[in-house]
Amino acid sequence: MLAIFLRVLQAALRDASPGVPAAVRDAQPGAIASPQRFGSSLNPHPHYHVLTLYGVVSGDIERRFRFHEAAGLEARDAGDLACTEQLRVLR
Repeated sequence: MLAIFLRVLQAALRDASPGVPAAVRDAQPGAIASPQRFGSSLNPHPHYHVLTLYGVVSGDIERRFRFHEAAGLEARDAGDLACTEQLRVLR
């Protein structure tokens, strides 16, 4: 499920970053995910905590790295991302 979430997030961040040319498909989000297996009362509650950059990074050592901010992504888009992820997980 984490891999599906990160792919959906990557696509959304690429689409929302106006500085990323359509030809640049190697742009990657920077993200850190930490699994947690329990809730506050030590009950079973597996989930992930994810921190991500607000944009994507493209390039490599030879071409230099470049950060593209996701200026086109708004809070209301979170619902669309959740629906997309839910459909992919169920599929």
